[in-house]
Order: sequence, then C-alpha cells, then structure tokens
Amino acid sequence: MRDFALSNPDGFLENAEQTIWVNATGFNVHPLNYPEFWDLVNKGNWEPETYAVFDKYIKSDTVFLDVGAWIGSTALYGAQIAAETHAFEPDPIAFKELKANWETNSDRDWFSKLHIYQKALATNTGTAFMGSKNEGGDSMSSLLFADEDQSWKVNTIDLQTFISEKKLQNKPMFLKMDIEGGEYELMPAISNVLKESDTTLLLSLHPEFLLEEIRRNTKGGFREIKTRFAFYKKHRKLLKSIPYRNIRHIDGRQINVQKQLLKALFLGQFPHNILAFS
Repeated sequence: MRDFALSNPDGFLENAEQTIWVNATGFNVHPLNYPEFWDLVNKGNWEPETYAVFDKYIKSDTVFLDVGAWIGSTALYGAQIAAETHAFEPDPIAFKELKANWETNSDRDWFSKLHIYQKALATNTGTAFMGSKNEGGDSMSSLLFADEDQSWKVNTIDLQTFISEKKLQNKPMFLKMDIEGGEYELMPAISNVLKESDTTLLLSLHPEFLLEEIRRNTKGGFREIKTRFAFYKKHRKLLKSIPYRNIRHIDGRQINVQKQLLKALFLGQFPHNILAFS
C-alpha cells in the first residue's frame, strides 16, 4: 500500500505531500511512511544542532556531500544553502523514499542542485553487501550488518573517484557522514583525500554498534578486556585519520582527545558526533 501510494501520489491528495519547515527553510516530503519522524522535524525536535552546524558551515559556494542521506531530512535542507549537494543512500528501501521526497520538490529553484545516488561511499569502487537488523529503510542499515538475514548487494564508490568524476577538486566541501558504523573503516581510507581538500567534516559515530560487533567476534579468556582494548584502538585510529587540528563536539566544544580515548578504554564510551575542520 505504501509503495502504491508513493508511486501514485495523485490518488492520495490529502496526505500525498507535506511541507516541512526547519527554521525558515521549507521542503516537501511524502509523509506516508514516517509521519512521526517528519512531525519531529517539523516541530524542531530532530537534531536541531545538526541544522545549526549546516547554517554555520555550509556556504553558497560549498559542495555538500551527504553520506548516509536516509530519506532526505538533511539533503533537502542542505541543498537550499549549498552550491550543489550530492546525497548517497545505498539502502534500497530508504533510497526509494529519498527519491520520492526529492521529486516532490521538482518545482523548487534548488531542485537541480540536489543529486542523489543509490550508492555507498566506501573504501573502493565496486560492490559490497550491507544489511539491517530490522527490515531496512529505518536509517540503521550498515556495511557492518552484511551478515544479517536482511541484506543487499549495493554499488560502492570511493571518494577520490567521485571527486574526480564530478570535477570537485579545489572546491570547498562539507562532508556529513552517518553510515551506522561504517565510518570506522571509511575514515582512514579517505584521510589523504580530506587532507588535500578544504573540507568541513560532520561525523556521526555509532560506538555502540562497534562495541557490539567487537564483543560478538571476541573469543577466549579476558573477553571484555580484549573487547575494550580493540574498541580503544579503533577510536585511536579513527582520530588519527582526521587530518584537521580542530576536532570538536557538535556544539563547538573542543574534544580532549586523550580524555576521550581513556573513556573508550575504561568505559566503552565515545562521542556520537564529531565536527572537524582545519
């Protein structure tokens, strides 16, 4: 029923489209599948700090890369303030929603500045498996869950190839990455690319997914000690891969790297968002 409604919106005029307002910025969506979520966004109760970062760091000449765009809550907003926006969402269920939401804005003057891709930004160009612990489309799909019962083979592209193909060299970029745990492998792989570009990075982390994966794959004695040490090493590698001197919490507070690594080791904790820039 949902798929039919999205494919035939004229038959559902009462709720085929809804204008969502974030601050003074509006965009249209199909609210049929996620009414509670869009209601949160419309009331300003979904990640207001993320939109505040967009307002501060995305300029009219910025290229916005939305990696893990889900159903469009960030891409449809960022597209109105950036020079061009490229949104990646490999989950086939979420991508269908993203495409439907994007198309409801076809009469907006910023519509052509938003480009969407059913691809995962990854360590190399090709294919990979991603999965979900649920049924997909719920923003929780990840390359970490490739062995789950619900999984898909998806197309991938590496950042250097994408930048070259789209001729984005020497352009200021804003990279928002929210890929449900895949960031731990991707960040070290793109470190050199970021080092060569003028990029602001907003990185959403999922340390609880990582901790769960490490614990599940750790065998033998002293299992929890080995789990915590592996968790610490992953975050140390991640922080070393960020090629910028300013590494902050999403609210702008400077991150004390050594303190956070100690918390990772002894408490199994780490910040969920990192804002980084040169």
